[in-house]
Amino acid sequence: MQDVIDELLGRGDVARSDPASQEAIRAVARRCDAPLPEALVKLWLVSDGLEMDSLDASVLGPTQVMAWLDAVPSLAERALVPVLDDHQSNCLAVCVQGPLAFRVLHLPHDDGARVLYRDVESCVRSLVEAASLCTSADSFLSETEGDYAPEGPRTAADQTAAKVLLTGADEGDAWNHATTLLDATQLDEWARLLETDHFVRRDVRARMQRMSSPDIRELLRKDEQAFEAFVSHFIASVRGAGRQVGTRDGTSLRVGNKWYELETFFHRRNVPDATERTLAWINDQLAGRDPRGRSDNLMVD
Repeated sequence: MQDVIDELLGRGDVARSDPASQEAIRAVARRCDAPLPEALVKLWLVSDGLEMDSLDASVLGPTQVMAWLDAVPSLAERALVPVLDDHQSNCLAVCVQGPLAFRVLHLPHDDGARVLYRDVESCVRSLVEAASLCTSADSFLSETEGDYAPEGPRTAADQTAAKVLLTGADEGDAWNHATTLLDATQLDEWARLLETDHFVRRDVRARMQRMSSPDIRELLRKDEQAFEAFVSHFIASVRGAGRQVGTRDGTSLRVGNKWYELETFFHRRNVPDATERTLAWINDQLAGRDPRGRSDNLMVD
């Protein structure tokens, strides 16, 4: 790590501060109730934050981190320590607890978080490379795939973390993060994720479509077949109920005077009485009623 720090500090476009105190560093650890990555501590002991003019970004020191944690309490609640501010309301944050521990996440203000780097050292190395490209941190972070390109290798630790994330509830984008960490050989996990709600499926399919593994491609093919079979059944059921079916646009279908996202219904196709409950949902909406008023509405499963 020291060589990366030296390379970073040796850049003419980087302005450093005085070293952070041990107490300031311990305060961050106490706030998050977790140990901090050694690489981050080493960086802070050299400088309590840095300004990277070429990236129009700030590498946060413990003093700035505490201000962030005060302003955004949910960060500490999620065991996330902000480490870079791109001056566009987005940041990089290192996770310090749980299966994602010490990985660095990109937290855009207008989209879901994504795992970007395996550790702080890799993150800093990437920032040094980005500074040489004369681009803003905002642009660089929105485009880079970091350590997790779709076809890139996944370590044993990545694969284990993905499995642990999938054992819990889908909270805080946990299953989306698992999608990033899975290896192409973890077919059972991929098959399971294809059966989740469309907010997870969207990311799952997006990554799978960029993977060349024959097994992954076969899973995708079967999923597409299952989806088209479901759409045919959906259309026949709706028409059988006397409703007018209009244009289909990708995964959206017009029924009566409303558009329906078919993915919303696809992952619930196997719940008890799925067809009847789907029709009840649609009939309620077309009649101007809230379908959630039914105790057995489709979305309770």
